[in-house]
Amino acid sequence: YRGVERGVLLTVTDLVGLTQEAATMPLTVLNRALQDWVDLHRAALRESAGRLRAIAGDNVISTHTSADAAVDFLMSLQRLVTAYNTDPEKVGRRVAYTAVINRGDLFVPDYGVAGPLVSGAFRMLGSIPAGAKVISQAVFRSLTRNQDLFDAEGTSLAATPGEQRFHSLRIKQ
Repeated sequence: YRGVERGVLLTVTDLVGLTQEAATMPLTVLNRALQDWVDLHRAALRESAGRLRAIAGDNVISTHTSADAAVDFLMSLQRLVTAYNTDPEKVGRRVAYTAVINRGDLFVPDYGVAGPLVSGAFRMLGSIPAGAKVISQAVFRSLTRNQDLFDAEGTSLAATPGEQRFHSLRIKQ
């Protein structure tokens, strides 16, 4: 390991339905879809001062300096995806995605990022409805603004040990 980064704000996103579609689409179309997906992240990260940490298939993992910056990233990504989906030059597949923002310690081995924070974020992705955008309770509590964008009470999620509640984005997707 190169080290452990403590208290990291981590976002993991997942394209909805790409795995099923990939089996029947031409490789060039799949490649373009993935490249566009990563490009949307890079643009949102530039707007929100985030950092791209890893790409695993159609999952993109990024980190942020604060809970507010992580939510700024999510809002930028949502705005960019909406623009992408309404661009007449982007004929074909519309982008839909699921997102999780979580906080914890990030292990940084030579090959990327790992550890319970990453594993927990992927467990959350698998446990929430496709297309949902959620933040953990720890992230919600550390927001200094934009808490009103999320449900206030949170929802229990038994499938993620140690992560009892998450808060869903309430704005129109």
